[in-house]
Amino acid sequence: MEGAEEKKKKVPAVPETLKKKRKNFAELKIKRLRKKFAQKMLRKARRKLIYEKAKRYHREYRQMYRTENRMAGMARKAGNFHVPAEPKLAFVIRIRGINGVSQVRKVLQVRKVLQLLRLRQIFNGTFVKLNKASINMLRIVEPYIAWRYPDLKSVNELIYKRGYSKIKKKRIALTDNVLIAPSLGKYDTKQYPSGYGQHLECEEGYEIP
Repeated sequence: MEGAEEKKKKVPAVPETLKKKRKNFAELKIKRLRKKFAQKMLRKARRKLIYEKAKRYHREYRQMYRTENRMAGMARKAGNFHVPAEPKLAFVIRIRGINGVSQVRKVLQVRKVLQLLRLRQIFNGTFVKLNKASINMLRIVEPYIAWRYPDLKSVNELIYKRGYSKIKKKRIALTDNVLIAPSLGKYDTKQYPSGYGQHLECEEGYEIP
């Protein structure tokens, strides 16, 4: 009787495979928790950075507008006109095809300029740096495009609604900062649009019309 009771009380040995599974599961759980915590801290740091940048941009734009208004007021008092600085950035959109052009040479020239501007289809749009060469290109294709000087509000709305990028050779809509953070996180790509920034080439190569 005593021997039977001892057999009942004896705990069966745990198989080695089950021990390994439990150990691997515990390690995986720890890794997931650490990764989740790291992502949480990264998001917190990014939010803080975005907030600080927004404050700085607000101060810069407010100072810029105040300077323009002050200079315009000084010019009026002196009986003169204040001419603001010429815009250095334009947004161009294609509105027509080139089927109606009769001259072959003209067709080739217009087609080449549209390709350089990345306006291969109707309603494609792109940002263009304004200089002597780009202005001459815009004049060549002027009957087939519409363009204007963008302000900050219109560019932000355009990028949020119609902005795309190439990620792993795929056309992905820009719906979240996480999509562009690995490539453009160190650049102020949304700060420059109404003016002109040193990272314009970077964003032009990243966003798709």
